[in-house]
Amino acid sequence: FNMIITFWFWLTPIVYPINILPERLQSLMAINPVGAIIAAMQGILVQGLWPAWSSLIYPLVLTIILCTLGVRLFRRHSGDMVDEL
Repeated sequence: FNMIITFWFWLTPIVYPINILPERLQSLMAINPVGAIIAAMQGILVQGLWPAWSSLIYPLVLTIILCTLGVRLFRRHSGDMVDEL
């Protein structure tokens, strides 16, 4: 699991600006939902610009879907977890 987190860290433009990557990799970065959030925070903190709100729709929708799935799985298996603990 640590390897996946480390790999994801370097695939997210946190310690480097996204514009140093080739164009084809920049478009591939659009799949990473954390990339849009990091880019918005960098724009606010470094450049003093408001984020492009439309770029945050994909992470928002993905978050809602994953939270809904997590709540459903928790409710379905909450009785089993009591037995395991």
